[in-house]
Amino acid sequence: MLLDGYFPETALDLEQRIGESFDVMVKGALAVDKIRSINRFFEYARNNTIGPNGVWVYFSIDGGTAWRSRIYNGMISYNNRLYSQFRRGVIRATIFIERDPFWEGPEQQIPLTNGNGTNNTSGLNVYNANDGAGSAPNKRNNYIEIADNAISGDLPAPVRLEMTNQFNSSARLSELWISHNVYSTPATFQHVIEGEAGIALQGGITNQAASGYSGGYVKDFVWSNSYQIPLVRFELNTAYLNAANKRWFKILCVFTSSVQQDIRLQTKIMFPAGSILTTVASSQEVLLSGARIQEIGEIQIPPWLLSSGDLAPVDLVIYGQKSGTANMQIDFLQISPLDGYRVLIPRGYGAAYGVRIVDDGINQQLYTDGWSEGGKTGHYTSIGKPLQIVPGKLQRIYFLQQGNTGDADIMRVLSVKAYYRPRRCGL
Repeated sequence: MLLDGYFPETALDLEQRIGESFDVMVKGALAVDKIRSINRFFEYARNNTIGPNGVWVYFSIDGGTAWRSRIYNGMISYNNRLYSQFRRGVIRATIFIERDPFWEGPEQQIPLTNGNGTNNTSGLNVYNANDGAGSAPNKRNNYIEIADNAISGDLPAPVRLEMTNQFNSSARLSELWISHNVYSTPATFQHVIEGEAGIALQGGITNQAASGYSGGYVKDFVWSNSYQIPLVRFELNTAYLNAANKRWFKILCVFTSSVQQDIRLQTKIMFPAGSILTTVASSQEVLLSGARIQEIGEIQIPPWLLSSGDLAPVDLVIYGQKSGTANMQIDFLQISPLDGYRVLIPRGYGAAYGVRIVDDGINQQLYTDGWSEGGKTGHYTSIGKPLQIVPGKLQRIYFLQQGNTGDADIMRVLSVKAYYRPRRCGL
């Protein structure tokens, strides 16, 4: 029996666990056994601090929905009059707990939207390009959108993404890049820039029609220079800079084939637009591997001032360097916001057709299932923290997929579902 009520503390620091106590009356002939059971629960909590198994304290207001907070440690305390209390069958004790600084509500599925469906909960198709070609349910969009009223609570909450490989090919799904946009105008931000949109800065750089690639064209590069030179520029106009909102972005480059060895690329922001004059920001230089999808830099856009509304355009410029003749083709760039960023990488082979990859931020697990043999595997690893969705915000999550034979086929498709537990600081 709870004495005098339970009044949860409110966290001042969401990185620190909360310690609190409440008084109880333990009644009945087995009162001591009940106290021992409570102590066993605390031992279980100390040994199960992550994952779906654990101990929670539940709380509701006036019999409403019960919200939970995970317990990490605790003890039950009673005074030295325990024996006399035991003989009367009533023991007064104080329970001390150490718990999360927030409360979680019941798990909910998130309705998802893109060109292949609105508020979809059955599994939304997500392709490996965003040129908008085709029609629903097979329109080439590589994002899911979450409406601003879809996420409740008042704190960011981990999301569970369930991604089933629907690309019917012997080439398994291997690496998977996931990027989250909350604060860079998700509804309109142009996260994909086609290679053919770039303006060549050297001879030997041309647009080539190419079926099977995003937008139907690729940017073909042939150059020879052992020193770094500007290759191509992409103008970022005023509207683009304002939409980007001075956030940080990872530049992902999708190539049409395996890249030559010894090519180095670097992204820079140059001012004024149309003139290779002043470098105002630059990423690290990257030595490319042979992969089809590669990170070629991390950069802040715009590099100055916070969306003042009248920002002057700038250029995003790709510089290149290689000893001898260089050859490469770029299908498109993905300007990936870093409001959340995660790369899933298999140990060995990837996910076959029909296999589901589950990136479960709620229970801090990453696994696959749907194999013909049955059961789950944990053979995927991750770079980056699990994504956290934000209440009251329209947001998008972007996906890029690479096959285990090195392909980045634009027709690769995932069926995506998403779930979360709303979080609150208090009740």
